[in-house]
Formats: sequence, C-alpha cells, structure tokens
Amino acid sequence: MSEASKPEASEGGARVLAWLAALNPLLLLLVGYWLNHGIDKARLGIERQKAEIEALKAAADTSSVYTKTQVDKVKVIGDFLNDLTGKDETRRSVAMEAINIVLPPNEARRILNAVQQSGGDGNANAKAAKSLLERDRQRLLSDMFADDKARRSSALHTLSQGWADDEATIAALIDRVMLDVQARDQGGWAEPATPIAQQQRASIYNTAKFLSLASIVDPGLREKALKFAEQAARNSADSAALAEVIKQRYR
Repeated sequence: MSEASKPEASEGGARVLAWLAALNPLLLLLVGYWLNHGIDKARLGIERQKAEIEALKAAADTSSVYTKTQVDKVKVIGDFLNDLTGKDETRRSVAMEAINIVLPPNEARRILNAVQQSGGDGNANAKAAKSLLERDRQRLLSDMFADDKARRSSALHTLSQGWADDEATIAALIDRVMLDVQARDQGGWAEPATPIAQQQRASIYNTAKFLSLASIVDPGLREKALKFAEQAARNSADSAALAEVIKQRYR
C-alpha cells in the first residue's frame, strides 16, 4: 500500500467508526425494544396460563360444591323419608317443614306435591302436604304485594324458581293483581305519588315478570294472563315490554 493511500484508509476507518458510534444508540433502542417485547409477550403468556389454571380450579371447586350440595339434598330426603310418609303426625310435620326449609323452592314443592298426590283426599300425609303448600302459596302471594321492596323481590324470585308451573298459584296471583290494575286504572295510570301507588305499580310489573317466565297450559288461565297483559302494558314502559312477551307466549 502506498503512503498516499494510508490517509484515505485512515479517514475511511474513522468514518466507519463515527457511523457505528452514531448508530449504536439506535441499535440499543431496537435491541431493547425487541427484548422488552419478548419479555412482555412471555409475561402475558404466563398470566394467561395462570388465569386458565385459576379458571380450572374455580370450575373444579364449583363442581365439588355442586356435588356436595346434591349429596346433602339426597341425605336430607333420606333422613326424613320414613317420617315424611309415616303415621306419626308430629314427625311427619317436622319432616315436611325440614324439607321445605332445606331444599330449594322448586325441589321442595316437587316433593310435597308428590306426597300430596300419593294419597287420596282422606290420606293424612296428602292433607299435610297440601296444607303446607297452601301456606307457602298464600305467604308468597302476600309478599308479592307487600309495601317492602325486599319482600316483593324475594317473593318474585321464589315464585319464578319453584312455582312457575303451579297454575293454582298463577290463577290466584292474577286475581289479586287485577285489584291493583283497577286501582291504577282509576288513577289514570299516573306517576305514583304515594307509597300505595308505588307498591301497585311495582306489583303489576313483578306479576308481568313472573308471567313472562311461567308455564301455563290451561286455556282459560292463558286467557286471563292475556287480559292482564293488555292492562299491564299501560303501567310502565318495562311492563309494556313484558306484556308483549306474555302475549307472544300465550296467544
């Protein structure tokens, strides 16, 4: 290499070094970005796996609780089965009360209905079951028209869960709610200004909600539900929406 080319080579090397020095922060940024991106992606993957594991654990816990609940129900029924159909009136009453308290409304009512239907009109067990069902029915009907909102809500929930196919209850409920319908109609369906009017509007809505979920087979009772729906549509916008559901179900 000639002496003349050495300065040029030196200058070229210096330029490369200068270029690398200028490029170095950018390279560091790019490397840092990809490293952080990889770390974030890995962290998200780990978090997703943890969430899936927690979901599986929750599902297993739920399944375990459900299984235990079902076993407990069977145990309750088994413990009281002999007393439920026995001749001792006191033990029979206690057994029926226990089943009515421990089991969900729909299951308790199903068992009491079975006991009621298992004997004739003169059967003591059938009479006791019928009496207990009627007591529960009257309490729920009363609570549906209570001044207290919590009682009304609880009654609606229980009726929807366990009495949606009980046509005796449905008929009694419609007969009772029509009194509130008449009161609201006489007031021109105005915005409620008193606690009684507020209860009436709420009870009409709750009845419409229940009937929108109920199962009615009897043609005469279906007609009563439709007549109620025609009136209930004027109660409130929410009631009107439920009235349309009732019409679609029972026409």
